[in-house]
Amino acid sequence: MGTPWIDETKFGDASQAPPAIIQGLRDVTIVKNFIVASAVILTYDTILTFPSEVRFIWRSKWSIGKVLYFLTRYLAFIDTVFALYYWFRRTATDETICRHLFRGDAWLFIIGTYTAEAILSLRTYALWDRSTRVLVCLALLASASFTTQAINLHHFLDTVKFSDSPAPSIMPCDAIVHRTTLYINFALVVFFELVILILTFWKGFNQWRRCRSPIMSTLYRDSIIIFVCLFAVSTTNLLLFLLANINVFYDILALTQRVIHANLSARVVLHLRIAASDEKTARFTTVAFTEPSHGSPSRIRRLFNHHEDSIELANSSLSNSSISSDSST
Repeated sequence: MGTPWIDETKFGDASQAPPAIIQGLRDVTIVKNFIVASAVILTYDTILTFPSEVRFIWRSKWSIGKVLYFLTRYLAFIDTVFALYYWFRRTATDETICRHLFRGDAWLFIIGTYTAEAILSLRTYALWDRSTRVLVCLALLASASFTTQAINLHHFLDTVKFSDSPAPSIMPCDAIVHRTTLYINFALVVFFELVILILTFWKGFNQWRRCRSPIMSTLYRDSIIIFVCLFAVSTTNLLLFLLANINVFYDILALTQRVIHANLSARVVLHLRIAASDEKTARFTTVAFTEPSHGSPSRIRRLFNHHEDSIELANSSLSNSSISSDSST
């Protein structure tokens, strides 16, 4: 049976195309399905959270958390546009264009990933009571990891070559990718996420038992969900790069990993803003309806300050919605 989407000028008849070419193009369609799925997930999550984003992010004052939120959320769309254009252009693409798209997408992947990791690092720093030691360790680890990945990626991109595609309507850019040391980049992401996961669980369990306020519950709930998802997709990407057909599947989960990093790290900032707002409302409601006979003013103030510390702990690193101290009340 013929394969009409193969360029017959190269093979005379599509049915005479080598089986490896046909199988390779079938594998390409799998990669393209993952690209589309990633774009849909990114768009759907952005639409889903947009009302909360307008309320809790857009209307707030500028802060580190707000800047990181916009970077991690909307840089991912640039990655996605690059990937869609690279894989879905309907005609043969000039080698120079293919190279620029490939390089641009690769660099955006690293920048976007570490923007997301910056949010997760600040969240971990908040959980550790804003420990300078933890912040410095994470900053040094992230800097070393980013530098290593940047150098490694630069060498990898120099080895990538492009040839004429046997089926331009299916695969406009035909990259020849060699199995190099690029797997180290994925391994470093996995390692960095594992370090943050260990720090989170180490500090989190005892702290959560002492303080179960909404914002602390949000921090630990997000930590578990985020790191299970991120660690799973990063590890899978690493294994695919090591074991799968590198010429086809090098990109199958790259955009997926990037989108999941963007979505989940953006939700960290957004959920903290929402939890802080809810807890602020809950505290004012508690004060308004608390009877004096239920406890002395000093006891109420101690409870008040206990929650205040929890909110300030997380908000100081990721949110500009800080809540004023009750000491003046």
